[in-house]
Amino acid sequence: MPLRVLWPHNFDPEKENSGVFMHLLADAFEIDDLYIQKHYLGNLRNPLSLLTAARALRKTASSFDVVHAQFGSACGLVSSAADAPRVLSLRGSDFYFIRHGPVWPQAHGRLANSMTLGSIGRY
Repeated sequence: MPLRVLWPHNFDPEKENSGVFMHLLADAFEIDDLYIQKHYLGNLRNPLSLLTAARALRKTASSFDVVHAQFGSACGLVSSAADAPRVLSLRGSDFYFIRHGPVWPQAHGRLANSMTLGSIGRY
């Protein structure tokens, strides 16, 4: 029986080429002893959607062996609520806060970084 991996992400499947590198990586892991199911968490831009996504993920994750969250920030925070072994892939900007550019991207980066750091202890 293959290892069942739930692969949560927040790349909108309706947008062409959204998260193409992540989809290529997931597809490359498709081998006989590994089953990956990608799980779109939805738009995670408000607290209610975070809670809704966390509840849905927790329910879905119960039938998987591992939850492998793609990125930190909101995706990592939501995925940390799963009641299954968890893995978090960090790729740089979700872990390191970058202090440059306009105010809005800096504020977004600070919030994303805080969510990442707040969820790391649950992995």
